[in-house]
Amino acid sequence: MWRPETTCKNGANSKTPNNLETTKKLNVMKKNNFTVWALIVTSFTIFYNASCSNVKQDSSEDHSKLIKPEDIVKRGNYLVTTMGCHDCHSPKKMGANGPEIIPELMLSGFPADRPIAKFTEPMIRQGFAIFYPDLTASAGPWGVSFSANLTPDVLC
Repeated sequence: MWRPETTCKNGANSKTPNNLETTKKLNVMKKNNFTVWALIVTSFTIFYNASCSNVKQDSSEDHSKLIKPEDIVKRGNYLVTTMGCHDCHSPKKMGANGPEIIPELMLSGFPADRPIAKFTEPMIRQGFAIFYPDLTASAGPWGVSFSANLTPDVLC
């Protein structure tokens, strides 16, 4: 083992003597290090093996047989309703109780045949936004944003 050089009383350099007490302390430290590493490796092995399961995982085919088509529709309706998709992506008309969704245009986004209005409102330059009456488009300092069609398009 390497020992730092020390200066003796007479000014000569010499290596520090290797005494019995220092050797015993080093052996104890080596044993402690080995014990700590052994515990770490053992703990990792136990937790790794405990996390692995012998239960066979269901294949995707088996899982798809469990989901009924009507459950998928119910889940989609729940997601669209709770996340507010209709707020921006469904054109509306004014009804007796305020804006009402047009059922045949549900989730169709901004109608492509509608002309784009010109916004010259000074409030836009101040950072405000303006919405189309059916809430499918808005204009602000960034320009004009149009809501997208979320319905599946039928290919011919």
